[in-house]
Amino acid sequence: MSSTAFQLEERIEKCRRILDDNPRSQIFAALGEAYRKKGDLERAYLITKQGLEIHPEYGPAHVVMAKIYIEKRLYQEAEKELEQAVRLDGKTRATEKLLAEVWLKKGELDRAQETLLRLRENGPPDEGISTLLNLAKNLKERPLVNPPQRVVQPAPLLNLANRFAALEESQFDRPAPVSDEDYHSWASVLDALKSFPLVQGALVIGLDGLVVENRTSGQTNPDLIGPLCLSIVETVSQNLPRIDFGKLGQLLIETATVKIWIWSLKAHYLMLWTNPDVNLGSLKMRISHISEQIAF
Repeated sequence: MSSTAFQLEERIEKCRRILDDNPRSQIFAALGEAYRKKGDLERAYLITKQGLEIHPEYGPAHVVMAKIYIEKRLYQEAEKELEQAVRLDGKTRATEKLLAEVWLKKGELDRAQETLLRLRENGPPDEGISTLLNLAKNLKERPLVNPPQRVVQPAPLLNLANRFAALEESQFDRPAPVSDEDYHSWASVLDALKSFPLVQGALVIGLDGLVVENRTSGQTNPDLIGPLCLSIVETVSQNLPRIDFGKLGQLLIETATVKIWIWSLKAHYLMLWTNPDVNLGSLKMRISHISEQIAF
């Protein structure tokens, strides 16, 4: 278990002891947040909900509940919880940032972008705000989901064998195109890697195991993957000197359903997980090219 995961378990245990001694304690919000970070959303939800029944006017608990709803993709409910937190404790930088994230997910792009720009101009550098602004920009530039339709003649049906062969040729064997783009943030790096065929998720992890940036699906919890990645790297790194294999560069883990690729960078780890049929040669070329272009 990594130090981060251990600290999280230790915090959960301390909060539980306090709550067991005093069921009316407001520590329930910290316990709910700890379970959320662990990835146990159901337990986080139940604990926070029960605590709010006793302390409905406790603003921080409404913020925790909003985060849980965001991870559950219940954005309307998340917005209501944040509005309640603002009503109780006033606007804070944290609640405004979360509201902007909710508005982005709901498609209220102008409203979200206006708030994020104001937060960026009136506060310290925040990579999370930069990531959300990039997302807002990308969503605005995305083509309409349902553009005007034009009448076309139906194409002849392609049998499954030919269709798979075409997919294999286009996605597996053909090297992905590379550009001379400079990458000025982890967000731009992960966006480029996530667009590679059959890459299912990507994240950057600090040496402490905390997630710096991620591009994951809603079913994947980056706060769990980060400590897992660090634990694997630490285990391998500690044992490599015994067999004189040198410093760790990359780790490739293959299972029946996924391939996990971990790259050791200067002060971070890059982790990708892909479909088993991904073209590893082309993907390695893409990663090597991007690593040479990183400007930070």
